[in-house]
Amino acid sequence: MSDTLSVAAIAYRVGQARSFEDFLVRIGRVVHDAAEQGAELVVLPELAILDIVPVALDDPTDILQLAEFGPDYVGYLEELSRALGVTIIGGSHLESRTEGVVNTCAIVSEGKTQRVDKHILTQFEAVDWGVVAGSAPRSVDGVGVAICYDSEFPELIRPIAREGARVLAVPYFTETRYGYQRVRWSGLARAIENQVFVVQAALVGSLGGEPVPSTYGRSAILTPSVPPFPESCVLAETPLNRAGIAVATLDFDALEASRNTGDVRNWNDYRSRF
Repeated sequence: MSDTLSVAAIAYRVGQARSFEDFLVRIGRVVHDAAEQGAELVVLPELAILDIVPVALDDPTDILQLAEFGPDYVGYLEELSRALGVTIIGGSHLESRTEGVVNTCAIVSEGKTQRVDKHILTQFEAVDWGVVAGSAPRSVDGVGVAICYDSEFPELIRPIAREGARVLAVPYFTETRYGYQRVRWSGLARAIENQVFVVQAALVGSLGGEPVPSTYGRSAILTPSVPPFPESCVLAETPLNRAGIAVATLDFDALEASRNTGDVRNWNDYRSRF
């Protein structure tokens, strides 16, 4: 039997939730739709919880207050995972810890929840928002997770691949084409150098001002740039700057073949030379 996994990358639109409860309903709807399309693993975007800013905060720039909603958000993802029988990579949310508020991703599967933090912060996050850096990206049950900016640093991702992860999930939120291209091209680079699948989930939409004045992105499922994968290196993607779900089946037998046959073998050649 072929070794496969069906994955869904969600492009989630902010700016429409009327309350925190309404936000949860909207998240539940897209995860349910992904499960109905056969997804076993669902990846949500970075900080989708910003959808509740217009109704939850007096000052939209003070997003650290959103940490109070983190436990209920994770609890809801746990309910969804149990009800639908899917693994959910919950994008990210804010969480209060002794060192401060971190941007963290909950990975919910088979009755257990683990977290992967955002390790390297942009100047805007660190200075304007006051978020603090968390631990380095890592893999959970064979799936690596790197939140947005972290995916742009190959030295953070290489250990995850060495540990055996064949999928890298990248929840992200970028405001401009520059930011989108950094994440997109870094995802392709990580797919090529590690010969892994990369699943990018984008935040789209706008709140009309801070903290989401604009977004630019699309969700996509990327492959190494070798046969038998598409020449585009894209298995599926959502329309640019629009909500949607990209679904594809990852064939790990084909991935292993790509590592061990053909004119270029990035994974094996990297391991043998560096």
